[in-house]
Amino acid sequence: MHDVLEGVRPGGERERRLSPAEPGLWHRVVEQLGTAVTVIDPAGRIVAVNPAAERLLGRPAAAMYGQDLHDLCHRDPGGARIARERCPLLRALAERRPTRGNDDRCLRDDGRLVPISWSATPLTQDGVSQGMVVLIIETASAGHAIGNAPSRRNAPTRRNEPLARPLWRVSPSG
Repeated sequence: MHDVLEGVRPGGERERRLSPAEPGLWHRVVEQLGTAVTVIDPAGRIVAVNPAAERLLGRPAAAMYGQDLHDLCHRDPGGARIARERCPLLRALAERRPTRGNDDRCLRDDGRLVPISWSATPLTQDGVSQGMVVLIIETASAGHAIGNAPSRRNAPTRRNEPLARPLWRVSPSG
C-alpha cells in the first residue's frame, strides 16, 4: 500500500500530491508529456513512442513500430537524408553515450519538414544496452521565433555534443 499525500490548496480545495512510489507514475508522465519521446532498440528501430511523438511525426504508433527512426524521418536542414555514417544519433547509439542535436529536420508522413532539436540518452538494464530514449522538440521554423528564444541568426548552425548526465531515470516498477 502506498501512502497518499493530500493537501489543501488556498481557497480550501483539496489536492492529491504525487508520490514517487505511485504505481504507473512514469507511464503517465511519458504519456502526458508534451515532448515527443521515442525509444529505439540497439539497431535504431522504433519500439515505443508517446502521443506527442505521434503528433510531431504525423504517424500513428503502429505505423512506426519496427521502423528505423533515422531512415523514417531524420533529415538535414535542406531536407536531404543524412548519411548513416554522419548521423550523430546513430554514432552515439553505437557508442552507447548521450548526445543531442539542433538544426535538424524531421520528415512527417505528410511530407512536411519540421525543424527539430533532439536529445538522446542510452537505455540500459543490468549494464546491457537496450537502445536509446530520444526526446524530439519542434523548434522555430525559419523566420519565426518561439517565445524568448535567441535569434537563430547568431546561433551555431549545428551543435552535437554529449550531455553531462542522463535526462531521467526510469524506475523498474515504472
